[in-house]
Amino acid sequence: MSSAVVEITLLWHIEAEFYNIRVPKGMKTISQSTMRMRHKIYNCEGVNWNYHVVLSLNSEVYEEKKKKGIDSTILRGYLTKIKKIFPEEKHFWKYEEGRKSERPHFHLLFELKDVDKKKKELEKVMGVNDMKEVIRVQKGYEMNKEKSDNDIIMGYSMYRLWDKGIVYAREITSMEELIEQVEKDVAKRTGTEGFKPNKRKYGFSRGIKTKKVKKKSEYEWLGNVSVEEAEKSLESTKENFIKYFTEKRDYSGEIVYARTINDLMEMKKGIKKQVKLKV
Repeated sequence: MSSAVVEITLLWHIEAEFYNIRVPKGMKTISQSTMRMRHKIYNCEGVNWNYHVVLSLNSEVYEEKKKKGIDSTILRGYLTKIKKIFPEEKHFWKYEEGRKSERPHFHLLFELKDVDKKKKELEKVMGVNDMKEVIRVQKGYEMNKEKSDNDIIMGYSMYRLWDKGIVYAREITSMEELIEQVEKDVAKRTGTEGFKPNKRKYGFSRGIKTKKVKKKSEYEWLGNVSVEEAEKSLESTKENFIKYFTEKRDYSGEIVYARTINDLMEMKKGIKKQVKLKV
């Protein structure tokens, strides 16, 4: 998509004095789908995402499933097992593949309640009698040295429940951590060669609703400008932009700014140009 024919709506925050952008509704781009997905993740009503899990597909499973096309049904057995342990679980999933050195995999966000009270059930899943010993052994591996006890327990449990490849799990303890995980991993653009054509590549648990917030606009609309002008405007008030989102929204303004620049670069070049996220 050429930047010469793309115009971005430029906004001015009246109180905090910084520029922001809005992509025109009619513009069909990769980021439109990504932005809708992100918006729902961040604004799920009554949901507190507290785990990010990555389920990889080993080569044997991937090649076999790819013949007919992979879809979300491959997750059913796994999610049924999760629900037996956490009856009130809520989840989001997204399929990805195609990056160098990465196996085909699913990203999942979970709300899992009362994890500490489920330790005995997780011990059964892990097939162990002494969870402390498992943690000690696992922390002996270089890749696990910086992980928390909860991350190791959940990662090993999820691995046993999934049984189709390597599993990664990380606890999410704040909105800032959620945004960092989503922007770095979940929202990136990847291939989906093995997935069934015309099937949705992400989804949410049934019944999850998005918060509807009606409020007076904080912004003054300045009209449409080129991508280059929008980029210069954002840069000119970057400090105020970051300060506002850090103080008013209680999470890193650096991440929000990087996300906004990513969207702008996507409009400009048709691909996502990654901006290093700072926390």
